[in-house]
Amino acid sequence: MKEIYFNKLLEESREYLIEECIKILNSGKKVIYIAPSREAIFDVRNRLIKKYGGIMNTFVGGFDDLEWEISKNYIDFSRVIDESAIFIILENICKRYHDSFIFFSKVLNKEGFIQSAYNIIKRLKRFNITVNGFKNILDEINNKEENKILYKKCYDIYTLYNLYQQSLKELDYYDVDDISFIAAESALKYEGFKDVGIFIIDGYIYIDPINIELIKNITDKNNSIRYICNIPFKTKANEDFIKREIINNLTKLQFEIIDTKFNKVLISKGIEEISLNIFNNHNKFIDKIDEIRIINAPCIEDEVRQVSRIVKELVVNNSIQPSNIALVTNSRDEYEGAILDIFNEMGIPVNCGYHINLTMHPFFRELISLLKQKNQELEDINLDNFYFSKEEAENILCRLKSVPNNNSISNYLDVLEEIIKSIDYKTRLKAFYGDRKIDSDVYIRDIKAYVSIISFIKKIKNLYNTLKFQDIIISYDDFLKYIKAAAINETITIKRPDAMGVKILDPDLLRAVRYDFVFILGLNDGIYPKPSAKGGIFTIEEREILKKYGLYINCHSFELEREKIRFVLTCSCAEKGLYLSYRTADEDGSYMIKSSFLEEIEGMLTKEALLNISSDKRYMRDRFNVSLDKIYSNKEAKAAIQILKWQSIIENVQDLFEEFNEELWYNDYSTRVERQRYIDSNLNIFNGTVKVPIKQNHKDYLFSASQINNFVKCPFKYFIENVLGIRISDDEYNPKSIGLIYHRILKAYYESSTDIYTFNEGLLKDCIDKVIDNTSYLNIEKILMDAKKEEIENVLCDFLKKDAEYLNNYKKATNCFLKPIYFEKNFKEYEALKPFNVVANVDRVDVEFDKDKPTGRFIVYDYKKSSVPDIKNILCGEDFQLGIYYYCVLNFLTKEFGISNPECVGLIYYSIEDKKRDGLIVEEYKKAINSRKKDTVSKENFKYILDFIKDQAIIIIEKITKKEFKMPIACPENAYEFKCGYKGICRYENFKDAMMEVSK
Repeated sequence: MKEIYFNKLLEESREYLIEECIKILNSGKKVIYIAPSREAIFDVRNRLIKKYGGIMNTFVGGFDDLEWEISKNYIDFSRVIDESAIFIILENICKRYHDSFIFFSKVLNKEGFIQSAYNIIKRLKRFNITVNGFKNILDEINNKEENKILYKKCYDIYTLYNLYQQSLKELDYYDVDDISFIAAESALKYEGFKDVGIFIIDGYIYIDPINIELIKNITDKNNSIRYICNIPFKTKANEDFIKREIINNLTKLQFEIIDTKFNKVLISKGIEEISLNIFNNHNKFIDKIDEIRIINAPCIEDEVRQVSRIVKELVVNNSIQPSNIALVTNSRDEYEGAILDIFNEMGIPVNCGYHINLTMHPFFRELISLLKQKNQELEDINLDNFYFSKEEAENILCRLKSVPNNNSISNYLDVLEEIIKSIDYKTRLKAFYGDRKIDSDVYIRDIKAYVSIISFIKKIKNLYNTLKFQDIIISYDDFLKYIKAAAINETITIKRPDAMGVKILDPDLLRAVRYDFVFILGLNDGIYPKPSAKGGIFTIEEREILKKYGLYINCHSFELEREKIRFVLTCSCAEKGLYLSYRTADEDGSYMIKSSFLEEIEGMLTKEALLNISSDKRYMRDRFNVSLDKIYSNKEAKAAIQILKWQSIIENVQDLFEEFNEELWYNDYSTRVERQRYIDSNLNIFNGTVKVPIKQNHKDYLFSASQINNFVKCPFKYFIENVLGIRISDDEYNPKSIGLIYHRILKAYYESSTDIYTFNEGLLKDCIDKVIDNTSYLNIEKILMDAKKEEIENVLCDFLKKDAEYLNNYKKATNCFLKPIYFEKNFKEYEALKPFNVVANVDRVDVEFDKDKPTGRFIVYDYKKSSVPDIKNILCGEDFQLGIYYYCVLNFLTKEFGISNPECVGLIYYSIEDKKRDGLIVEEYKKAINSRKKDTVSKENFKYILDFIKDQAIIIIEKITKKEFKMPIACPENAYEFKCGYKGICRYENFKDAMMEVSK
């Protein structure tokens, strides 16, 4: 007997089916019950346990569970591969057989194409279309259709499908969808149905053709079983669709519709009327409905918080069990995080585990970020990191530099596993936890992440080895892309679900499972109904053509009908109350419109009824309208204190929440600070000045040229680094900076050279070896060390040859010679900028000699690794470095050599890598120094500029000692083209600071 129960929505047919199952079980036979979702499966099992006392001799599951049960006797499940392996095989096919494709050849290596192509192959298998079957469809399209582009697209899909199945056969593997074919074929010889008395299929809104084939073969071989297909959601709106897409296929298998009547499900009248008549051009308006509420919110956080308050009241005031409440959303990825966070804050249990994707964990992201720096120079990389030490980061980069940019996958994975194991991650986390820098939740999360990453790498290694692809050569960049793509499927479980908590469900899971209250979140266009995939391989017109050949690939009309049924089933699952929630704005602030499904419901109501069940439109500011009797968490209580106090609604509001007084003192103080910053147009302790003494006020404090320059660029950055002593990174003083390596080698070369006017290559090599070996420059393999030395040698060889040329040119022009006498010399000056003291670390000073006697003339150099600063910065009072160097060297030469009036003829920035020079040159020495005309000034102007620099430097230092660290008018991050590491704590406000400047 093959029966179809096509019943009206809200008839309790499942209860009848359970009774029939119990009769069969009591007769000594077995039961097979196929349900469409996890929730429906649990519901059936719970009913059987409650009425029969157990589930012995019953099989309750989905079609996929049944397929695996049948197939396990015929294949080795260890040969079934997951999606990660599938993508590897497909990518390999696209690379190996690139010339076999006629339309998609230019996008074969794109991740989007592989994903889209796999989705289509998967769909073909669900529609019971083999490679040969798709070839037949392809031939029909070629013969009947004018759309030749569609033919070419289908040809490429056929090619990929064919090669993919061949690869699986050669490797002796199966993918998950192959199990359906195997089960359908094996059903004809499977002996497991001998003692089955009843076979029930309950609640499906569509049965894939491959499952129809499975049903056919089961019924053909086992005709003594009673077969029932229950479709318990008939409405006027969906009746034609169900008959066409489900019943039609079943009647071909000799199933017959049985006219039966079941007890009516008792739910609220308003919800019943909405569920039965939505999408049916309902002409009768509902004038009163109390069981439905429509909520709106300006953002996800506010939407979830409104819902959480209602749920809290239901649980606390109405004694509703949390497990009898369901939150349903078609956009679970967007909502789940907010639901878990806010419900946890409210103390509401949730039947949903807390998971995070591996790619979203900070350790994984920081690791990938570091791996991307493989080909970067160390001095260009910020190595400071929470998850691994600076030394570990340097060692990782050194190890990576020894890896070729084109290598086998297995070698890449070996290096990656070695790198991860080299990080003393657990010790660092224990130390942070012991010092209370992180809490226990973060500690557990990060430990799990570390273990997950190691397991993930091992899994990928085993996967490639299993597929025999481990020796494939790929680029380093492609390897990183694959690792990131593969990690998307990996999750870290932070918290297990609470079995008695509120359910978070997709609409597809609700099939005749009842809840007291149902909340549907995110009822917005583009979410309800869920749009069919846009773009992809086939256009909308092409999908409609394929539909004629029995192949539904994101077919809009087909998917829309299924979405309508899901929505009706979701609404009908609410017995006592239904809450419909939508957003008025997206998370980026853009406007969002409500779902057409929600508008269908609103269109069924009179204006009065709709007004009564709809909340007033909420705006972002309404989130701060706090009612003391609606506060359900400590976080909300703290917010209430702040808001109510400053709105002067309640005096002494802190008395209501005494436990938070001490903690919220800081918030209170911060609020006063913000207020003071805006009401006072003058500098004060809240917007630029410091009240307490600072070390710069001490009479012996030494100001450096770089300090003065930094203050000019950004007083706030100066305050953070030089007053508070907080430095994110400081490459200038990094002992392993390539710039400092250059400096030290040049110092060693000049100090050792007996003839600086002639380049000595052998001496340079000796100096490079000595400096690098003494500095322990990099702990890397010899071959890479030799390459680094060769790179440095090439740069300095060119520099020293050019420098010798400059020195010889000076000697020829003046009949005197320059002699470098100071290198990396630290000068302290106490007189020139009285009452302030300055210090300078000068890279090089050349003194002019006439034979063996110094003439008093000198040149000051400041080495730069690559580009040199613009001279206009000196003239505009924005660069004090060379000027400060001048005054430090000037007085020192007088004391050192007894020269009464030393004369500076040049202050020069000198690029080591570019070999360029720029600075201030006295005009009459232009030819000798070989400078450009724009760099030269007369002696008088040279002295005037230096006096100007000195006066400006004193003004800047006075501002520092007065503790004025207000924000600049223009943010220097753009003006000076440097990436500010303090942006996260910066209080820069263009308009406010500009107004303060005007008021001054």
